[in-house]
Amino acid sequence: MLHAFVAKANPLVPLFKELRGLGMGCEAASAGELAQALAAGFAPEQIVFDSPAKTRAELRQALELGVAVNADNFQELDRIGDLLATCSSTS
Repeated sequence: MLHAFVAKANPLVPLFKELRGLGMGCEAASAGELAQALAAGFAPEQIVFDSPAKTRAELRQALELGVAVNADNFQELDRIGDLLATCSSTS
C-alpha cells in the first residue's frame, strides 16, 4: 500500500524530498506537480496522477513514465485504453 501526500498542499521540492525520505508517495494533480515529484527523486511507482481534468498529453506522459493513474470516469478509462493500445502498438 502506498501512502501519498498531496503535492498541491505544499508544493516545495525540498519538502517533497523530506517526505520521500520518510517513505511517502506523492499524489500529483498536474503536469507541474508531476515534474516536481520527479525532480524530488520520486520513482514513477511512488507517484499517483490524480486530477479531475487530465489532458491526453498528461495521461500519455504519466503512462509512458509508469506512473499510476486514478481514472475519474468511464470516458477517461476509454482514453487510457486508447493511449495504452497506441503505446503498445508502437513499441
